[in-house]
Amino acid sequence: MSKFLSSPQLPPGTKPLPTQVAGHKYGDGNIGCLEVDDGTILKLVQNPPNGQRELDFYDEIFKSTYDNTLIELRSFVPEFHGVIHGETNGGVAKHQYLKLENLIKKLSKPCVLDIKMGRKTYDPEASPEKVASQIAKFPPVLQLGYQFTGMLKFDTDKNKMVKYDKYFCRKLTEKTMLIDGLGEFFRQGKYYRKDYIQAVVDKLKSIETWFLNQKKYAFYASSLLLVYNASVDITEAQDIVWCSEEKEEKLDSMEDNKIDLNYESDINQTYDRLKEEGSDETGNSSFNHNNPDRSFVDVRMIDFTHVFPSEDRDENYIFGLQNLIKHLQSLLDM
Repeated sequence: MSKFLSSPQLPPGTKPLPTQVAGHKYGDGNIGCLEVDDGTILKLVQNPPNGQRELDFYDEIFKSTYDNTLIELRSFVPEFHGVIHGETNGGVAKHQYLKLENLIKKLSKPCVLDIKMGRKTYDPEASPEKVASQIAKFPPVLQLGYQFTGMLKFDTDKNKMVKYDKYFCRKLTEKTMLIDGLGEFFRQGKYYRKDYIQAVVDKLKSIETWFLNQKKYAFYASSLLLVYNASVDITEAQDIVWCSEEKEEKLDSMEDNKIDLNYESDINQTYDRLKEEGSDETGNSSFNHNNPDRSFVDVRMIDFTHVFPSEDRDENYIFGLQNLIKHLQSLLDM
């Protein structure tokens, strides 16, 4: 008997999302996020209560016509296109999926970073064992207020996609997060893309303003997804900073040890396909800096299975968000 579980049947017109950087991916009994032919993605609705909680959250945001807090929040989350039912068993759907906006659809050379927010990533209903396991996974989160859970980057030097898995992320510390974490994500060649960093900071400040004013929700184990399109000719970009040769050699060595060859093959096939088809990289003009025709930067809040009602400001999330903004601004000041 095989030690591997059979892969679930996928809905027609879908395939595993090659740019998923965190969470359970397709295979060994998992479904993961799926890429749909129409340019959206499907996210599996988890078992109750978590899955229903996330579905209710999206429903409330996108169906509200009077709550300004919710209406404003729409611009910070992926667009919600309803629920899709998967294969049935006796007339009953075995799976439900959230149909969501695909944030990297128009990116020919995508760079994707999943950052879990908050010092506490366990919700009020978590067992003592769950609390202990969450803290043990990444102790520096108590000081940082955020943690990387996965990263994928098109490396312009190597001309290929490079994946940084959860083991890479968990080796980051309070001291190394700035350069080896955030800096590495925004490094292209020997440069930090300060134009992209500034675009992300601008978006994060808008999200911060929303959090400082809202007393409706408390977010636990929720993430921010940062995406941008790597530029082919970085010499055309302004506001970039040189990385030291020593740091570059160290990071290149680390990358070579962390590449998942199967994943790399899948994502590079996707890159080749996008290159052949062409790519409309217009995006939101407020986040296109210096090269608006070739660069796209976005930040969205994702993962809402542990969102709870609240009557107070979400200081847990705010702490991590403000630290993240401060650390990105430190990169800009280098």
